[in-house]
Amino acid sequence: FPSHDIPLEETLTSYFSANAILSLLASVVIGLMAYGLFHQSPINSLLFFSSAFFLLLARLGRSYLLDHDYAKRVLVSDYIYSILLVAGCFYLYFFHHVSIYTTLIVLTISSFLSYCSMGVRVITLQVAGLTQGKMTPFIEGVRLHGRYAIVGVVTAEFLSRAHSYIVSLWLGPAAFAPLAAATLFFRPVLLVVLSLTQFELAGLARVLETGGT
Repeated sequence: FPSHDIPLEETLTSYFSANAILSLLASVVIGLMAYGLFHQSPINSLLFFSSAFFLLLARLGRSYLLDHDYAKRVLVSDYIYSILLVAGCFYLYFFHHVSIYTTLIVLTISSFLSYCSMGVRVITLQVAGLTQGKMTPFIEGVRLHGRYAIVGVVTAEFLSRAHSYIVSLWLGPAAFAPLAAATLFFRPVLLVVLSLTQFELAGLARVLETGGT
């Protein structure tokens, strides 16, 4: 958080307010892209927008729960999303209802219920952020730490995806197919590493804040 002089609750509502605004803006862009991809179907675009919005909105909720040692609640949310999504896809496949429309319905319901399962506290903070959140603490936090976050994102993306761009530019798009297929085998490892860092990040931040090693 940017400053100890600002009350914690005010800082939380500020970040949840920014979370809602940024999630909404990103979801609008995704919805407009879906409008073009799905042959200008407003219903499909709206469903795609809704699923993206709840998935993006949940990211700050995950960070908040992990920071307060509620990892099990995050796990339950992930389980609900995964189980509903897989079960819904199996239903659509075996009962021959597969279409973009029905698949997006399953995705939207799964993401919505997964977000709701994060608990009353997360939803309450999000509502408070929408109704009474001030942007000042968030803006101060971006001013203090934003440049480090941007450098981290740019370097991580460059290092993790540079090989794909180099291969595609050098040998053409056909050479990228085996590379993409091989990446699928490493995907579970990357997910485990990402999950472990998310789980340990809150504890590490508390240790550093108290001057520990």
